Amino acid sequence: IGRTEQDRRIDIREARPDDGPALVRTIAAIDAETDFLGVPGERPPWADRAAQQLREWRERRAAVYMLALRDGEIVGYVGAFAGWFERNRGVLFIGVVGVRAAHWGQGIAKQMLAAIEAWARAHDMWRMELRVDTQNPRALPLYLKHGFVVEGTIPHAVAINGSWRQHHWMGMLLAADDAPRCKPVDLPRLAPPPDIDQVIFRPLRPEDAAALWTWEGAMLAETPFMMKRPAERLAVERLAKNLAEADGNPHRHEIVAAIERQGEPARIVGHGGAWVEPLYRMAHDSWVGVGVLRA
Repeated sequence: IGRTEQDRRIDIREARPDDGPALVRTIAAIDAETDFLGVPGERPPWADRAAQQLREWRERRAAVYMLALRDGEIVGYVGAFAGWFERNRGVLFIGVVGVRAAHWGQGIAKQMLAAIEAWARAHDMWRMELRVDTQNPRALPLYLKHGFVVEGTIPHAVAINGSWRQHHWMGMLLAADDAPRCKPVDLPRLAPPPDIDQVIFRPLRPEDAAALWTWEGAMLAETPFMMKRPAERLAVERLAKNLAEADGNPHRHEIVAAIERQGEPARIVGHGGAWVEPLYRMAHDSWVGVGVLRA
């Protein structure tokens, strides 16, 4: 007797490095079946090194892809990413949830969400969050039923077929909300140094690595509420390598406020940057950061 599609067992498990090529193919297939994920033909930035990326994420517990398999074939996936730093590593952002169209309505996304939550709890995470199109008829009820709540709305979130769409930002606590609330931090302004009128503004350059490393250390040490801690800075050699690789990248725009004297290395007193999302639907979005030494 032939089995119906619903009768065939679904296996849910974490992606392994050798799943990389098949996962990339599944992502492409699902993108072609829905307007709510990637643009058809637009591959993930890590598509050409999928096995290596999955291995690195798994070793560092930095991210996880949970797969739904039917008869060994990937029919759905959830990709989730942990916070970068110690202070937000307990927050898991669910970036993508996709199921092949032929398998919609069979509870597969629900099973994958449960598996992601179990992974998060096993790694002592205290919160999950995601964003969803306000007009997505399947996803929004699923997330609400799972326990996510709407925490805000993002206008002009993505562009689909020439029209702007809104997203809900949703969150779900995994741990009891009983931690004491932080009190406001008072940071009185310091007296400006005598050479403040010599500050110039210019693009960040690869040769600024040492000065930028020194600036970041000073800024993080004097400001107690930053996400990043001084010990989490990249080594100056790694920072120099990153700046050299990013030089000319159209998705990064960084400037510094610096004091420069002839014959002396530049002293950076402020840094500002905008990092543009590389993928098409969000290419109008950028993350912005500005930091200035208190003096």
